[in-house]
Amino acid sequence: MTHYPERNPEDVGLQELAELVESLPGFDDDPAMVTERILLDIQTVWYEEATNL
Repeated sequence: MTHYPERNPEDVGLQELAELVESLPGFDDDPAMVTERILLDIQTVWYEEATNL
């Protein structure tokens, strides 16, 4: 993610990823609506961007 360039998506667990996403500027969604599937999708896109896939 742009806001966490020092982080490796492979080293971030889903709970930590949820916390990182919720702390992003402008995040105003309901954290209770976050599912494992959504977090996995975010992590996949983050990995693809980080590795230029």
